[in-house]
Parts: sequence; C-alpha cells; structure tokens
Amino acid sequence: MLVAKSNILLLFLFFCSLQTVLAQRTITFEGIENARDMGGLVVDNGQQIRSGMLIRSGCLAQATDSDVVRLKDCYHITNVYDFRFEAECNAAPDRIID
Repeated sequence: MLVAKSNILLLFLFFCSLQTVLAQRTITFEGIENARDMGGLVVDNGQQIRSGMLIRSGCLAQATDSDVVRLKDCYHITNVYDFRFEAECNAAPDRIID
C-alpha cells in the first residue's frame, strides 16, 4: 500500500507542477484560444526554446485586430503553420498576419 500511496503523491505533485508550468505559459488574447508560449521547453540537443520565440494556439480565424497587432508587434510572428485539415482551414481561414 505504501508504494501505491507514494505513486499517487508523485502523480499529484507532477500534475500540480504541470498545471503551474502551463499557467505560466498561457497568453491571453481577445479572440485566440489556448495560446501558449513554448519558451523553456528543452529540445533534443538539450537547449531551451527562448521565451516568446515559439507560440502555439488554437485557430486564428477569430483573432481580433488587436490580437493580430499584438502577434506582430509583441511576438514578431512572421510564420504561421496551420496543422488543421484542409476542410477546417477552408471553413474558418486564419487571419493573415503581415
């Protein structure tokens, strides 16, 4: 029983730690959902992604004008990679960030 309780405690601590990390990476926009700064993640060669260099989010179709300006001016977004299916992209195209 002690092992099972220990595993539950470790899982709980991991979950709490994960929630803290995700909360720290959350970026709030007016129309863009689920935006996260991926800074701090360690890549294969052991280096870390710099904060503000890689942003992931939900669909940009609902991005407001203010969101687009912020993506350009604060995060210097130059490339958007949309991993949705073609039909999804056609139904709700991303806002263009230029």
